[in-house]
Amino acid sequence: MYLKAGPIDDLNQNPLLLINRTIYPQDPWGSLPGSEIFLVSYDNNTQVKLLQQSIKASRGIILSYIPHNTFVVFGQYLRIAPVVAAQGVQWARYVTALKIAPELLPLFSPTNTSNQDDSLFAPFGKQQGDLLLDGMATLKPSSLGSTNGVRTMPGGFGLAAPQDGGGADPSGTANVNAEVEDEEAVQYGVMVEMVALQSLTSDHVRAAARDWPAAMAAYLKRGYNRSDVCWPVMAPMGRDSNILSVFLCKKDLSGGVIWLSSQPVTQMVYGMLRSESMNLASSMLLQTGQLNDSQYEMAFNSLSRPYWDAGLQGQGEIVGVGDTGVDVEHCYLQDPEHIGEYGARLSDPSAALTFNNMSYWRIPGHRKIVQYAFNPDTGDVNDLAGHGTLCAASVAGAVLADPADPNSPMLPGLATGTAPAARLSVVDFQLNSRSGSVLSVPERLDTEYLPVHVAAGATITSDSWGSYLAGYNTKSKAFDAFLWKNPDFISLLAAGNYGMRTYEKYTIASPALAKNVVAVGAGYRVPESLGLVSGVYGITALEMVAALPPYACSPLNTTAVSGRIVLVLAGGGCSFYDMATNVLAARGAAMVITQNTLAAPYPPVPITEEYEVVELPLPMSMIYKDLGTNLVDFVLNKGGKLYVTGKLMKVDSDTVAAFSAWGPTLDGRIKPDIIAPGKDIISAVLSSDYPENSDCEYGKYGGTSAAVALAAGTVALMRQYFRSGFYPAGSNTSNLTTPFAPSGMLLKALMIAGAKNLEGSLAMAKAALLGPAPDGVQGWGRLSMAGSLPLEGFTDPRVRLQLLDRGEFSQTGQSVAASGLSATGTGPISIVLTYYDYPADTNAFIALVNNLDLLVYVNGQAYLGNNDQDAANPVADSVNTVERVLLKSPPAGASVRVMVVASNLPSLIFDPTTPQRWAVAVVGHFTGNLQSELNPFWAKWRGKAAVPLTFLPIATILAAIASGPNVDRFNPPSTTTITTHTTATGPPVVAAVPITTIPFSTLSATAFPATSSTAAIGIMVLSAATRTSDASPATNPTSSPIAPSTTATATAITFNSATTTAAATFPRTHSTTTCPPFAAATRTAASAAKPASGAPKSVPTRQAAVKTCIIIASTTAQAPAVVAILIITVTKSPLRPRELQGRCHR
Repeated sequence: MYLKAGPIDDLNQNPLLLINRTIYPQDPWGSLPGSEIFLVSYDNNTQVKLLQQSIKASRGIILSYIPHNTFVVFGQYLRIAPVVAAQGVQWARYVTALKIAPELLPLFSPTNTSNQDDSLFAPFGKQQGDLLLDGMATLKPSSLGSTNGVRTMPGGFGLAAPQDGGGADPSGTANVNAEVEDEEAVQYGVMVEMVALQSLTSDHVRAAARDWPAAMAAYLKRGYNRSDVCWPVMAPMGRDSNILSVFLCKKDLSGGVIWLSSQPVTQMVYGMLRSESMNLASSMLLQTGQLNDSQYEMAFNSLSRPYWDAGLQGQGEIVGVGDTGVDVEHCYLQDPEHIGEYGARLSDPSAALTFNNMSYWRIPGHRKIVQYAFNPDTGDVNDLAGHGTLCAASVAGAVLADPADPNSPMLPGLATGTAPAARLSVVDFQLNSRSGSVLSVPERLDTEYLPVHVAAGATITSDSWGSYLAGYNTKSKAFDAFLWKNPDFISLLAAGNYGMRTYEKYTIASPALAKNVVAVGAGYRVPESLGLVSGVYGITALEMVAALPPYACSPLNTTAVSGRIVLVLAGGGCSFYDMATNVLAARGAAMVITQNTLAAPYPPVPITEEYEVVELPLPMSMIYKDLGTNLVDFVLNKGGKLYVTGKLMKVDSDTVAAFSAWGPTLDGRIKPDIIAPGKDIISAVLSSDYPENSDCEYGKYGGTSAAVALAAGTVALMRQYFRSGFYPAGSNTSNLTTPFAPSGMLLKALMIAGAKNLEGSLAMAKAALLGPAPDGVQGWGRLSMAGSLPLEGFTDPRVRLQLLDRGEFSQTGQSVAASGLSATGTGPISIVLTYYDYPADTNAFIALVNNLDLLVYVNGQAYLGNNDQDAANPVADSVNTVERVLLKSPPAGASVRVMVVASNLPSLIFDPTTPQRWAVAVVGHFTGNLQSELNPFWAKWRGKAAVPLTFLPIATILAAIASGPNVDRFNPPSTTTITTHTTATGPPVVAAVPITTIPFSTLSATAFPATSSTAAIGIMVLSAATRTSDASPATNPTSSPIAPSTTATATAITFNSATTTAAATFPRTHSTTTCPPFAAATRTAASAAKPASGAPKSVPTRQAAVKTCIIIASTTAQAPAVVAILIITVTKSPLRPRELQGRCHR
């Protein structure tokens, strides 16, 4: 049994529990408080069933599971004791200390936990205590109402108002986290999670809010009366929640937490830590996996995004975003047909639709925002901070060519989101004030938040917020609980911006450290060719000394400082300029400033009294307050010596940012899961910030907030890839296309399987080079669509994809094996298993409940997941819900067999009707297919002798192409060449057959009218195969990928003039019913002839011919089906930068 903290009671004392009817009146409590929590530990799985039945027969309830082989049981002592004796198992009382969440441990002295001990934070030091208090939710006295003389809390911060004498003033507004006039009267929030029983309802929580404050006040022995500013304030957290919120003054925190945890119906006491946004031209890097200097400079060029070119822009996908709200009228998010509608509909929450605490409105036809929801008790329908707008636009923002027409093409811009055709479900968490990063996020996310997105059709969520120090708390459990029940869903969360707290054991925020979510860390978006470096410039092995005086607001001792790095404390009343000039005068080599608040450090800028920014010949930086004060204490008070050694290291797109939070978690789980660009990201900013300009402004932002938003948009493209039939060949025009809706587990597996290993790159927070993935800084690597998803004409044709999705286990010991793959010997193969695990007990040191194992057999030799291929003594992973086997260089012809084993499934005890689901992705150099019904391709095509084609009229198919979901709305073509090659009449055959040409005029006249269909066909792009610049194959035959043989006449149509021109040459024979092969994309430079004097200045064009092949068929009543191969060549108009769409202000 592995517990995070606390002693275990041997049950020799207080065997019976008496009910205190003062705080547990018969109505509604009954006999519930006569039970308590016990730990019951068994030896092996053979005891489980009988033990479970015996506990149930004794009217006990198994609350949760702690690895290994331990139940958390709620029941009466006299009923549980005979069960334990009969089964011969060990048991212990779940004592008070075990009910206190780890983040609250700084509240207590290790030797004295009585309510008389007022010394906070004794074992960990004041710094940890300050960090805890700084992160906790607070109330100020003026925010509290009064009912019947009792100080009460209005609804707010996810809190429901108590009733029956403890009720809220309905006219009040909660002022949570606001600055207060009287520091002694500040009350800090904790949460009491009561035992999760069907018989424990919101009535019990309301009764506790009414009856517990007086009992706690008496226990604290402060002499409080009900009107005192430190009277305990309690309220249910949510309308149907088993969580009680409690606010206490600082001096009462330790005693109050002990009293709360001693209650028999309390399962855990958590700190109420604030959820904060993680805010400090990336779609190209996420799609291609690489970035050169020309791509960096020309980020607006949509031709550099191959998955967009293939028609994958997020059509049909809805992404849920929970944040500060969004600016619904910003040009990147606005729908001109619904201007002002959300504001009008939600201005009166009583008239809006409701879901639990949320008011919402849906506009299913809105081009960007299908739903907007918020809690009217705490927020409104506005983004007052701008963070939500930045993140939402990074996911799906796109500008219309015609701002008045929602169906007009979308224009590529610097702030375009990674899934520009996707739409959004928005939940506004911001409080009723411009409170910046502080959010009002419900604790029961699995019932009060995530289902709101599901109701709008979302299957992906992007959440750029979290809490530091929170550990595996109620929010983490809620995400795990929801994903356990909803395998179609995938949730991506910001890992956190706490990476510079290098003295901590880990810095991943909650709920990003939940097991089932994808925690996203942040990297850079700069090419190596820019030559950026990071390091300690010009400093080698220098001593660091503390300034005397410590604030450097007056002259320093030159002898002590000269040639050394000077450590200076901020907060002395002088400016950075004053500090720097005094250090320079004493001949200091550099200055390191200690932040004087708990906020993150920032670059110190020397500014004179005349508000002039001055460049000084002195390197300067800033570090966290707690780290800096420790260093000062070490040097001044302990006689320590500090030396700094630095060197320059390159910074590029493989660098992990210094602020990016790192792991692994305390139980050893790999977090973050993935890295995505998060530095200097361009996105939409609030229109209200620049009212003198337009509603189309954009600016830069950064942080893991940006990284998770960009990653979520990329996942939308990945999901569309499968729905649109690109699996398995990387083209949705293949005969063997297999469209299906992937599970969230499969998408997570694919993100990891194709991630780029960042070995050898810089981890800035660690000031060291990264080793091979996975690790606690880069996770499994940097997200790369090109590494995960084959794309015809772009990715390495030797790399293939196979998968198993929606596997299920309902018994321990079950397994599934799939063979059929053979290594080609040309490169590595990555096999990844992911599964959504049952939520863990907060007190479990190891969060894993169910344990699945991945085994890969290569020519019969077994490899275990999360072990190096060359490991001498591999050990099965019993910590992570992700397992990977990386075959670095399997020999050509080697057979590859994948097996997944259910090693242990304790969840069946708590949830016997929900099986353990899982998915596997295989990416790499192999041939063959995974022969399993869990492989959608194998399930569809296994045993079929011939691949059938759908026979439809040509006009019908062309009309569907024109109006279908795979449309390119960024760059409407100016001309289109249609060349039709027809095989023999009859069913499709795989043989060489003659091909003739069907002139354009023989097609249905209604299929391509010269005027009315121009716009529809003009936004068409299917699977892009060849791109050539400045010329189509018709005018530049040498660029055609199809070698000339016996030629045939084809017809080129220019829609705007309806004229015909000469055509390119195409072969007269074709050997299969699939499309002919196309060469890789090529690119030629545009002509740069100097314009004549007075002529318009030319702009370099990025004109391209996109050649696409599709197989169609036509039927008539008189004739059999005719199989046709259409080669569609689209010559695109020149692209011009949209540099005047908005001005960058940040």
